[in-house]
Amino acid sequence: MSVSPSDSAAIYRACIVNAVKRSAALMADLVRQVREHWGEEPGAGAQAHAAALSSLAGSSSKLVAEYPMALLELVAQGAVTAQGHASAEARPGRVEPGEARARMEMVRTRQQVAEPALTELDGLMGAVQGFERAQPERNPLRPGNYVRALYVVVAGAGVPDEVSRQWLPRMQERFGALLSREYRQISDELRGQGIWPVHYTPTVRSRQGDLGGTTGYGDASGAFLAPSELGV
Repeated sequence: MSVSPSDSAAIYRACIVNAVKRSAALMADLVRQVREHWGEEPGAGAQAHAAALSSLAGSSSKLVAEYPMALLELVAQGAVTAQGHASAEARPGRVEPGEARARMEMVRTRQQVAEPALTELDGLMGAVQGFERAQPERNPLRPGNYVRALYVVVAGAGVPDEVSRQWLPRMQERFGALLSREYRQISDELRGQGIWPVHYTPTVRSRQGDLGGTTGYGDASGAFLAPSELGV
């Protein structure tokens, strides 16, 4: 089935809207799984361990509510950059030690995503955007955006660093599988609407840019999607 450019544009927009909407459920599943598999820690660290779990339970609603907006902001930044505007990723600067550690942790989380699911999605997202080949760095639903959004909402949860340091490793263990599941669903939806993947030519640069930059809840989201369209 041939899909016209106008139909592709509508399919692409609906795909992004639906993915951002579903991201709240993705975060809810992540928090639920982390809590269910938290485990126990004997000895001197038991009290802090239990307190971190209790804090996660108390923060779960905030994490779930804010995750779609964090993801939307990152998607919007990518859309603005693709239109030729300056990006925070393009500005050189000194990386603080804390930021460097955070990026290393994000890379570890990113590596948990199943490559076949990501490769399929990159090809389909390239096709629906009208590219002749897959361009992973221009996939607004690339893992880096989901991972960075996770770190944004955890940082904004208002918990002490020692608490978030107990959350994040557990989240890293389970986030990749949940994101792979989401990617398979998105791919199935695109194929069901007549989209077929374009050729995938991976490059070093494509993956290097996956986790660059920072985010906040700025005005860039208006360049792509309005929060009202997402029900958030």
